[in-house]
Amino acid sequence: MTASALPIFGRLTSVQYLTAGVLYNTPVGIKSLLVVAIGGGGGGGGAGGALNNGSGAGGGAAGSYSQKYIATAAASYAYAIGAAGAGAAGGFVTGGNGGATTFDTISAGGGGGGGPGGQSGGVNVTAFGGVGAAVTGGDINCVGESGGDGIVLSGTLSTIGGRGASSFYGGGAPGSFASNGLAANGVASSSLGSGGGGGSVTNLAANATGGAGTAGIVIVYEYS
Repeated sequence: MTASALPIFGRLTSVQYLTAGVLYNTPVGIKSLLVVAIGGGGGGGGAGGALNNGSGAGGGAAGSYSQKYIATAAASYAYAIGAAGAGAAGGFVTGGNGGATTFDTISAGGGGGGGPGGQSGGVNVTAFGGVGAAVTGGDINCVGESGGDGIVLSGTLSTIGGRGASSFYGGGAPGSFASNGLAANGVASSSLGSGGGGGSVTNLAANATGGAGTAGIVIVYEYS
């Protein structure tokens, strides 16, 4: 195992949190930047129910993480904030993918949406969670965590919708739980770049929607 240090010079003067917009202008007097980018979290999948069957959808993946030190800051940089992945609007529907967050050459991919819940009368994984997307351009690049799988414990007892994946900045949405004769919609996430939860249905001819993920962010540490 080896270790290395980023040679950051100067004094930390200010920090900017970018959640909207397209152009960053380097303040006067700022010489170098440390940039962190998080992609948008994926949405949870939707579950489609039927009598004597359970259906558990997958949770959304987290947005990927990238960090880069820019020793000599330019006057401005283009950027984009990854949008939140939409939760599935109905049964048997995949959750929406989160959007990529970019800053100059950095690209932190958004988390994949959770898979739609299939039907099963017994113990079975009925949907896989979304997977993290590619990340490039940083000194440190980390693919986002995958969402939890949807699992049927019994077609007439209980079903679990997959949890949303946690991001670098906080936990994802919890998984849903549907006991006999019930449907539970997936929960939306609240932490930056985290995934939404998958829906679940047990022994009921109804659908359960997925929860939305959360948008990404760019954080710029400014050194004078």
